[in-house]
Amino acid sequence: MNEQAYARTASNSTISSSNHSNGQTDTSTGAALLENTITSSSSAENMNSTTSTNNNTTTSYSYNNVSVNSSTASSVSTSASKDKTAQLINHICKGCQAKDCDLDLRPCGCSTHVRCLPTSFLTNIGKASTTACPFCNREISSVYLYPLHLAYLQEASTLNAEKQRADTSSSANKNKNKKRAMEEMDAQDPASTASALPYLIWTQMQNGPNSVSFVESDKLHFRTGRWNDCETNYANFLIELFENGALPLPNGIKCNEFLRDLLMCRSSRLTKKYKNAKLSTRLFTANDYPLDMIRNKHLVHIQELFLAKTSAVTGLILRFNMSLMWRRYFNEVFNNINSKLQVVSQDWYESVDELETISAEYEQKVRQVRRRKMETALKCDSKGFANHDEAGIFLKVSQAPSRPPTAPIPLAPQSLETVANRVPSGVVSETSEFDIPPLSPMVPYHEQAQMQIQGKDGIFDFISPLTNDKHAEDDNEGAQIDWDDLDIALGLDDTDNYSHSSGESFNTYYLTHVMALVKQHGLPFQYCDMWAPSQVITEQRKNGAEHFLYLTHHGDALLPGQPPSLQLQLKEFGVYSRNFLFKGSAGMPGRVFSSSEASWERNVQNAPEQHFKRVGGARMSNINTVIGVPVSHSKLGTVVVAFYSIQDVEESHEIMEKLVHICSSVGVEDDRSRSTSISAESMHSVNFAPKPFPTEVFSSNEITQLINILSAHIPVDDSKAKESPQFYAPIESFVSLRLLLLKPYTSYSKSERELLQVLRQSWLGYVCQKFDGEDIANRIVREYVFLGKTYSSSTNKASRPASNVPWRDMAHVDYEHVSQSAYSSFDAPSHEYSIPNAQSGESHDSSMNLLFDPKIEESALEEW
Repeated sequence: MNEQAYARTASNSTISSSNHSNGQTDTSTGAALLENTITSSSSAENMNSTTSTNNNTTTSYSYNNVSVNSSTASSVSTSASKDKTAQLINHICKGCQAKDCDLDLRPCGCSTHVRCLPTSFLTNIGKASTTACPFCNREISSVYLYPLHLAYLQEASTLNAEKQRADTSSSANKNKNKKRAMEEMDAQDPASTASALPYLIWTQMQNGPNSVSFVESDKLHFRTGRWNDCETNYANFLIELFENGALPLPNGIKCNEFLRDLLMCRSSRLTKKYKNAKLSTRLFTANDYPLDMIRNKHLVHIQELFLAKTSAVTGLILRFNMSLMWRRYFNEVFNNINSKLQVVSQDWYESVDELETISAEYEQKVRQVRRRKMETALKCDSKGFANHDEAGIFLKVSQAPSRPPTAPIPLAPQSLETVANRVPSGVVSETSEFDIPPLSPMVPYHEQAQMQIQGKDGIFDFISPLTNDKHAEDDNEGAQIDWDDLDIALGLDDTDNYSHSSGESFNTYYLTHVMALVKQHGLPFQYCDMWAPSQVITEQRKNGAEHFLYLTHHGDALLPGQPPSLQLQLKEFGVYSRNFLFKGSAGMPGRVFSSSEASWERNVQNAPEQHFKRVGGARMSNINTVIGVPVSHSKLGTVVVAFYSIQDVEESHEIMEKLVHICSSVGVEDDRSRSTSISAESMHSVNFAPKPFPTEVFSSNEITQLINILSAHIPVDDSKAKESPQFYAPIESFVSLRLLLLKPYTSYSKSERELLQVLRQSWLGYVCQKFDGEDIANRIVREYVFLGKTYSSSTNKASRPASNVPWRDMAHVDYEHVSQSAYSSFDAPSHEYSIPNAQSGESHDSSMNLLFDPKIEESALEEW
């Protein structure tokens, strides 16, 4: 690469001042921009010529026109390291004439950035007995690696905290009905800065400080959004230098990893920008390039243009991250070189230790504030419960005895028919492949939990203080909450025990697909969860076998591609919701479940506690609109899928129709559909027993065995089938069933799933009766042909045109326009949309039939 090439690239990437009319500073040259960007109130001193330092001296400098005082970094580093860093940052790079260097060559004293080092210097280090400085040609014996300038992060944290307090104050002025305690905790919430502060990035490195690249994880916070011209020019120039081997990088690093590290974005963002570039296949190979001042100045010029285009907080974080990554690259390259040149890196590793300490303290602060917010929300909601029959029921783990709860109101026996027949009581073995999430996040997932149902008298036993809070209740000593589950769900712990709230278990198969369709349709909902029926059998009613139905939290999912801060607050609401049981028609899930009609509720933060039980959680997570949709399930009957939005979404028939269509287009029992059976040793405690349901119709072993049986006994011709059709099946039917079994499970229709479920039970019965392989194959194929005809005729009878669906007139609930004086006589919110009840036996519309009616299975078997 020559001088003309860089001059041509520089002219093509120059950005006119008219493109920066948003208040950011732009200059025509990189050196001038750096001089305006980095200023110091103290003169620059060479580190080698400095003999003494005044620890009380305060050094000021600015980035992106943001004034920074290094004295504010006292909480980040010691006074000695702070003064040393303040001096080092003012050293001028010999390669580009800019400040904020990375290395110091000794004893000549030349400072430089890692990116400005000529690759010829690194490739020739081990080839000669002595090493010459690439800038002054004097002999050098060591390289001093600068420590991290942690004041960047301190200032970024300060700026972001001020912005959060301003936003919270503005939001509080708009909504004066929020609880004061909730407002204060929002203003003090350090987790809200997680999207801006890369404190957690370092702790998530794959191999510690010597790792070349970090691993993409949901816990890391990446930059998102559109590419601007400055970022595009910067990335294009880096790719050009990467391709030519003109950067001090370790050999073998991928181009997409290199850009991802510097730009702090996901590889998918790079892939969308450079669709046909195949960055992941481009590997770095260093070439022998000499010192190029023009290249270095142009690189720092377009880098500063890119940083100036970002916000003040993001610019500080990107600058810190770039210096971090370049120094790590140099450390990796030098470790692979056999050279007598020494690297003095003690200060570097001490700054790394300080960064890890900051990360640990930050995580602890996040835990404390999140827990206080959760406690405040739970206390807020518990005040609205008059007794156990209010149906907003908390589950807790406690060693202290509790008072007996008021007896629940039993539902009609026929409403429990499906659950009672399909969900036996008792405890499933811990070795079972299928487990359901515990009803409370305070119960370890891998253990059988002893729970207590608690009403008003014992609700504050559940809310345990985080520390020795002087406001805590005296009788809370017996109740100890395991907060580890909350930490895991919020991404603050790597423990896998709480698997239902982390990774893919947190987003169940069905709900994840639902939210993917919500994003595809552009609907304004960011979160959804599912509520399904469970049984509770008290000790006094055990003999009478009187069942009580409760709705419990059965999983949730987030809208893909949301900002990390929003994901965190919605995950928090999911953890909060798992503390609730809803009995009968109480609460939004209970109203939708009992009526089989959808509900549209707006401004739920202003709702009375007796009508929206989780109003404290809604305020905590800033949720405004909730829509509940009943969905028919072949094993559980009706379940409720609730959609949540932080916006005030006005009622719309079009939106509701899309949500119903989305819920019906994805099978509810595709994955992790669960039912819970709870039986009690006493009136107060209950045993929580998982009931497994297969994620597929056949397991992998079963489907392989059945396909092998069919393949081994496919007849050569149809002679036997013609002579004895009552015993033998034709070839065409064998092939048809075999091809159906070979299809992916996700491509099955609803009727095909129901048909295969019946065939599976029949096949397992034949195996238990020890029929031979040929007899089993012919029996299964003949049943397949018959059931196919039966299901086809039943579906045709049950279908009717979609235009006959009886939509009701719009009658939504808007809590903002409900007077507080009317709360005492406020009826349950009316529901706008009527969904056919899966248990009523009514015919279903073909477009609204969410799952195949389980009664068809029984009638088909009886007829057969």
